[in-house]
Amino acid sequence: MNWDALGAMGEIAGAIAVIATLFFLARQLRMNTKELERTNAHQRVEVLNNVEALYVQIWQPILENADLAEIYLKGVKGQALTDVEELRFCTFINGFLSMMEAAMNSVKEGVGLEDYHSSVESLFDQLNPYLNKLLSNPTARNWLDNDATGLFGDEFVASLNEYGPLKAT
Repeated sequence: MNWDALGAMGEIAGAIAVIATLFFLARQLRMNTKELERTNAHQRVEVLNNVEALYVQIWQPILENADLAEIYLKGVKGQALTDVEELRFCTFINGFLSMMEAAMNSVKEGVGLEDYHSSVESLFDQLNPYLNKLLSNPTARNWLDNDATGLFGDEFVASLNEYGPLKAT
């Protein structure tokens, strides 16, 4: 066998090795993509579970305590509240808005809550009827205007003012 034939066989072997490597890399990419998709799905479920757990945690005291339920009902109906009732009602609102801020951050990061199509505005659009009911009480509005802004991130406060039900009146 001459050197030219050996060179040609070497080139063929090299080409086969390159093709095999490409197939191997393509297979690895497919496997990696599937694993990444599974990880993303798991993360979306985790986010939803966390938001739902926070939601339950916010409502649980009202479900278990008739006095808190009464305060909540007075607050959303715009009735006068005592100082202690104001504190408890505003604490409930704080918890609800904290849950909203977490949901907003998830929407912005594109992790979970795909129903909102990565739009903070759509999140507020869905929750505004309830927020309007919750924040229309003068006590709640006063708390929101004077105390709450320091409890939340600047971006959430700006979004609440821009998209919220009481839009900077």
